[in-house]
Amino acid sequence: MGRRRDRESHQLPHAPLLPLPPVAELLGAQVSRISYDPDPSPDSDIALPRSEFDAAVARLDEIGYPITRSPDEAWAHFKGWRINCESTGYALTQLVDAPPAL
Repeated sequence: MGRRRDRESHQLPHAPLLPLPPVAELLGAQVSRISYDPDPSPDSDIALPRSEFDAAVARLDEIGYPITRSPDEAWAHFKGWRINCESTGYALTQLVDAPPAL
């Protein structure tokens, strides 16, 4: 079965830090007694620097990935989603001693 390709699939991805649904990640935080903000402001700062995001966008552009949003618009969406689980994701990786991504 092929991957569905439509306008939505061509927009820059804004996946969470870990390949876990945010609900599972927050449940993991509750079980592990990790403190987190259950309702963060989408305008809050995130740990991932904008320069790393821009480098990832540049790599996608280099390989011909169809990009339909400007980097500034995509950053706003990415940051708004990432704030929901970034600190929890980092804390959970410290608990499991996860290796860095390559």
